Amino acid sequence: MSNPEKTYDLHLHSLWSYHGECAVADFFEPRFRALRAMPCTVIAITDFNTTDGLQEADSLATQFPEVTFIRGVELRVKTIHGDRDLLCYGWPVDPPMDLQRLLSRFTQWSADSSDGWVQALTQSGIDFTMQQREELLAKSRPARVHALQRGTLMNQRALLKFINDNRRRAITSDEFDTIKVRIAQEFTPPCPDVQEVMPVLKRHGIVVVLAHPTGALAHGFRYWLDQSRAEVGYDGIECAHPLMAPEQTERFARYCEEHHLVPTAGSDSRERTDLYLKFGRHLGEPHWAQLLLDRLGR
Repeated sequence: MSNPEKTYDLHLHSLWSYHGECAVADFFEPRFRALRAMPCTVIAITDFNTTDGLQEADSLATQFPEVTFIRGVELRVKTIHGDRDLLCYGWPVDPPMDLQRLLSRFTQWSADSSDGWVQALTQSGIDFTMQQREELLAKSRPARVHALQRGTLMNQRALLKFINDNRRRAITSDEFDTIKVRIAQEFTPPCPDVQEVMPVLKRHGIVVVLAHPTGALAHGFRYWLDQSRAEVGYDGIECAHPLMAPEQTERFARYCEEHHLVPTAGSDSRERTDLYLKFGRHLGEPHWAQLLLDRLGR
């Protein structure tokens, strides 16, 4: 598999994701002005646990008919084998009530997880209150985003900087990593269960792809994927991602071919610099975007 700059990217985060920094418009302008003449220009915005940015993206997409825009979202679900991130493609413009209720559960999980962070930091001897969280979110997120999402997950890089700006002794990255492990183990509430999530997604024809499944590389490749496929019932695998080496991408792609799954690829871009350094740079094959579009009936 080669590594040229591709004309599609199926895993993108905007500033509507808690860890995103790119405005939705950045995915269309000025980047796509240079791609007008290229074939198969496809993007999917897959913000984490939220679809708040999709309406804005829909409006912008009408200005760039050469770009095929896929409405998506990335959801984290609980399985018996651990949490899994799912890229969900084909989110409807007017989601039915059961989809709205489902998404609200992920919104609540993000808020509860953020509360857990505050509690864990306090118990770790770090002076960080709910009021300071509000201050951090208001400072680090655009006003219109913060006004809608309020107490959601915090950008961890911004959080560490905020804490150190208000401490006499800075917390090192290693110390912060140790705290994050404790938070994940003791203070993060369970994600919505996959057995409750998947029937709703499938009922509305949403194509579900297992995101960046690097766990398979460390825990028995085929066993890990087989177990996840049996429990989750995913339609495809993100075979190409910045975390994967070329031989790993090829291995995932062979698994997809064997089980008639959709292979996808994306940069997982989320920061402003990513947009220009990483956008569309993945090891996915040129025809993979069309395979996803075919599965979506487009």
